[in-house]
Amino acid sequence: NEWRDIDEVTELADFIMPQIEQNVFHCNAQIEFLLPYRNNFYEGDLSASWLWHYDDCPKEFIKFAVYLNETNEDSGCFQYVTGPGHSTPVLPTFREAPDKPITKQLFAGSRIPSEVLQSLHEQGAFAASLVGPRGTHVLFTPNVIHRATSPKPDTTPREAIFFFIRP
Repeated sequence: NEWRDIDEVTELADFIMPQIEQNVFHCNAQIEFLLPYRNNFYEGDLSASWLWHYDDCPKEFIKFAVYLNETNEDSGCFQYVTGPGHSTPVLPTFREAPDKPITKQLFAGSRIPSEVLQSLHEQGAFAASLVGPRGTHVLFTPNVIHRATSPKPDTTPREAIFFFIRP
């Protein structure tokens, strides 16, 4: 239950955190929590992280994700909405701190309505997929529109670690 008890994860955190502190925050930072994922094949109605959403985190939060295996379009890759010139819209948050309750949200449950996605598409936005070999990584604000995808049957599902980091 405690990620710090896993030597390899601690080594990874010890490697990435000084770089994030120096190059992103310019101060000390902490891993608020860490989420390991394996996207297994699922045939039912998709919900939760499978739907387009944003995490509605305080503005100071960032996410660092790293793939633990090769990931492609068929194996359940991470996707995000981006636009012409790779301008990725960041949604506003009303959340002031991780320990304060959410009093207002741009979209209920931080799930993006289909009409908003359609409007973004009409403006030239599209779904970009993060694919690549083991070690492929991304650093992003959790308030971009993103989702997990379900792998196709008989593929090796994506395995990844997502770090939620704040100053």
